[in-house]
Formats: sequence, C-alpha cells, structure tokens
Amino acid sequence: MKAIRVEQFGEPEVMKLADVPKPRPESGQVHLAEAPQAHRAVREPGAFGKIVLIPQEISPEEAPILECGMERAGRAIRQLPDHEGSGERSWS
Repeated sequence: MKAIRVEQFGEPEVMKLADVPKPRPESGQVHLAEAPQAHRAVREPGAFGKIVLIPQEISPEEAPILECGMERAGRAIRQLPDHEGSGERSWS
C-alpha cells in the first residue's frame, strides 16, 4: 500500500510517498479505521506533549491492530480523547 513515510523532523518536504506492507490482523484481532488528527506532530520533537517515533508512516489504510475477543466482534470501538493533550489513547 502507499503511505507517507517520515524519517526526520522538519517541514512538509520531509514527508515522502512510499510503498509499505499493509497491516493484516491475525485471529482474535481487529483492524481499526481511524482519522489521524495529530500527524502534524512530526514537525518538531515534543509537539503536542508526546514523543513521536521516527520513522513514522501515515496512511488512510494504516490504523492500530487491537486484540479483541470474538464475543465483541462487530461492535464499534471508539477512541476517547485525552483532554490533557498528552496524546495518550484510550479505547472503549
């Protein structure tokens, strides 16, 4: 799949289009669809009060893969915002 790969902090020019493997959930996992909101955090270290690991890939198809018991299959999973601004994620 195509994704934007970020290998250093800097201006938008550091973002490069690349081919990356598509994440595939295994048995007992789900692949979430998410709308990333803080990818601009790669512009500088410590942006938004969180640590951003480099390299990073940004893609509409890329999303977390979470462990999920089959009894919850088909149920919506929502990200709860962290009002402290630390970028931590909670899932419900």
